[in-house]
Amino acid sequence: MAALLLAVGALAFLYNLSGLELWGIDESGYIQRARELLAHQRWFAPTYLGETNFDKPPLFYWLIAASGWIFGQSDAGFRALFPLFGFVGAFLTLAIGTRLYDRTTGLVAAILLSTSFLFLSYARKAFPDLPLTCSVAGALWAYLRATAPGAPVGRWCAVAALCMTTGSLIKGLLAYVLPGLVIGLDLLATRRVRVLRPLIAWSGITALAIAVPYYAATGWPFIRLFFFEHHWQRFLAWGSHRPLLYYLEFLPGDFLPWSFLLPAMLVALASRDLRHDLRLPFLWAGSLLVFFTLSSHKWEPYLLPLFPALALLAARLWQRGWEGTLPRAVLRALQGGLLLEALVLVGVALALPALWPRRFSVPLPWSAWKSALLVAGALILAERTLRRRVGQAFIVALGLAAVLTALVTGSLMPALNPMRSARLVAEQVLRTAAVPELGIYGDVNAAMVVYLAPGARVKVLPDGPEVTRYLADGQARAVLLDQRVADTIPPDPAGGHCLLLRAAYVDGRYLLLSNRCGANALSRRSR
Repeated sequence: MAALLLAVGALAFLYNLSGLELWGIDESGYIQRARELLAHQRWFAPTYLGETNFDKPPLFYWLIAASGWIFGQSDAGFRALFPLFGFVGAFLTLAIGTRLYDRTTGLVAAILLSTSFLFLSYARKAFPDLPLTCSVAGALWAYLRATAPGAPVGRWCAVAALCMTTGSLIKGLLAYVLPGLVIGLDLLATRRVRVLRPLIAWSGITALAIAVPYYAATGWPFIRLFFFEHHWQRFLAWGSHRPLLYYLEFLPGDFLPWSFLLPAMLVALASRDLRHDLRLPFLWAGSLLVFFTLSSHKWEPYLLPLFPALALLAARLWQRGWEGTLPRAVLRALQGGLLLEALVLVGVALALPALWPRRFSVPLPWSAWKSALLVAGALILAERTLRRRVGQAFIVALGLAAVLTALVTGSLMPALNPMRSARLVAEQVLRTAAVPELGIYGDVNAAMVVYLAPGARVKVLPDGPEVTRYLADGQARAVLLDQRVADTIPPDPAGGHCLLLRAAYVDGRYLLLSNRCGANALSRRSR
C-alpha cells in the first residue's frame, strides 16, 4: 500500500520537476529572498534586493534556502524539498482515512489527493500553503488518535499542538485557527470534551516555548506587518475585488479530475446515514470553505487545507458505492458524474490538438497515441458506468488521472515556458546590457529579477530622476524599466544614455536603457 502511494506521489510530484520555469510573482519573490538569505545569512531579517523585506515568516525562507543549498540554486533546486510536503499530506490523508474507515478508503483518498490539480500543482512549487495543509492534517490525525478509546489523551494532544505550532512558524495563526475550527465543531457534535482541556494546555505550552521566542526574534516591524496587516486587515477589510462565491467558481477546476464527485458529495448531505459516516470530512471541508469565503482577502491556494477532506469524502463515497450501500440518489449522482467525465475526456482529447494553436504560439507536445489512450480510457469508463459497475469505473478513472497528471505536469505546462517564463527575456537583457550592475525601475516582474540576479547586481531605483542620475554616473550602467513609467524619467541634458532593447513579457513591456551607446543602440533618447 505504501509502495503504491509512493509510486503515485513520485509520478505526480517529481515527474519533470525541472520542466516548469518560474512564472508567478509570489514564488519568484520567495526564491529571491531565499537566495539572498544564503548569501547574507540574515536568518531573521530576510532581504529582497538588499533591502529588508518582510512577507512571510523566516522558517519558510529557511526551507527554500535549504532546498537550494542541498539541490543547487536552480528553479528545481529551490523547489526540491516541497514535493516532500506533498508526500506528507498524502500519507496523513491515508492515516486519517484508515483511522476513520479502513485502509482501502485511506489509500484511495491519498491517491485522489495526490492527483487533484491544485494539490499536485503546489506540491511542485515553493509556496507556504502546502506546509500549512500538512500542519492542519497532522493536527486532525493526532486529534483522532486522542479521541480513540483507551488512547493516551495527553500524549496525542501534545502531538496535535506541536503540529499546529510548527505550522504557525510558516503561516501564523491560521495553523491554530483552521484545525481548531474543525476540532471545535466535532467536539460540539460528539461531546468528547475530555480532549479539550489538554489540547488547549499543550497548545499554550508549545506556543510559549517555540512560537513566541521565534517571532520575538523577528522583531516588532515584522510582527506588526504579519499579524496585524496580513492577518486581521486581510480578513476583515471591506471592498475586496474578489466576489463572495469566488472559491465556488474555482473549486471544480481545482479538484480536477475528481470534480465529478462534488455533486455526489452535496447529494450525500441529504442522507442521515452518510452525514453521520462522513461527519468529520464534512465538518472539515465545510467549515474551512465558509471561513475562507467570509475572508475579505481571497486567493486560490488558500483552498489547499480543505483538499484532504474532499479526498476523504470522495474515497468514502467510492467505497460505499463498491459495497453497494450508497443511497439511490447519491449513486445516480456518482454515475452521472463519471459519465460526464468520460464525455469531457473524449472532447478534450479530440479538440485540444486543434484548439491549442489558436490560443498559444508554442507547439503542443501532443501525439496521436496520447490522444488515443485518453479516448480509449474514456470509452471504457463510460461503458463501465452505463453498466453500473461503479467500482470498476472508479479504478479506470484512477488510471486516467495518472495519465492526465503526467501529461499536464510533465508536458503541457512546461510547453508554455517560452510564453510565460521570464528566463529568455532576462538572458537577452544580460547579454545586451553587459554590465556588472543593473538598475530596475517600475513594476518589473519578480521572476525577471530571479533570472537577472545571478548575472548582475540588481539595484532598485525609486523614481525617474534617480534613473537619470544613476545613468549619469561615469561607470557602465544599464536600467531595465516598465515601459509604462518611461515618461517619468527626465531626459539627460548631456544626452548620455540611450535605448538598447525593447522586450515583451506576459505581464507587460520593458525597455533597457544604458549609458554605453554603441552601434546597436535603438535610440539616443530615453523617453
